[in-house]
Amino acid sequence: KLNGFKLVTLENELSPFSFLNYVFVSRSLQKNDSYHKMMAHELEHVKQGHTFDVLILEILQAFQWFNPFMWMLRRAIRENHEYLADKAVLNSGIKRGSYKKLLLNQFVGEQLELTNNFNYSLIKKRIKMMSRIESSKFGNGKIIFGVLAALVLIVVFACEQKDTFEM
Repeated sequence: KLNGFKLVTLENELSPFSFLNYVFVSRSLQKNDSYHKMMAHELEHVKQGHTFDVLILEILQAFQWFNPFMWMLRRAIRENHEYLADKAVLNSGIKRGSYKKLLLNQFVGEQLELTNNFNYSLIKKRIKMMSRIESSKFGNGKIIFGVLAALVLIVVFACEQKDTFEM
């Protein structure tokens, strides 16, 4: 037990994951240099209660298995969980570059193969999300102003009275 969660070490070689307040980690990963970064990520899943969202999704999907939108919702929520955990880890002070490298190594290993499915993976999306530049509040204000100005112009020109000439 550590800081309100339970650490379970496994003999099998697999990626770390969490469920409720349990974090499951392979014993071999504990010797890894980036162990604390992986643990920080999994602890964010525990702190943010992502297990409950996943359980609700699984129950809904049991009844809505035929609905394609349910499958898309499930994937989107899982991606969002990863983005939220990544953001919290980066906000804790871990350097963006080393964290991206960790994600890449976790997906492809130390040796990059000639062919892989990295192009379609969630890891690629997570790295892109971390590289994105967040827009400022001033930038968001300009967008809102532009939309409002367009609406005002549409209303003004739509309500314009035209003189009609009779012959």
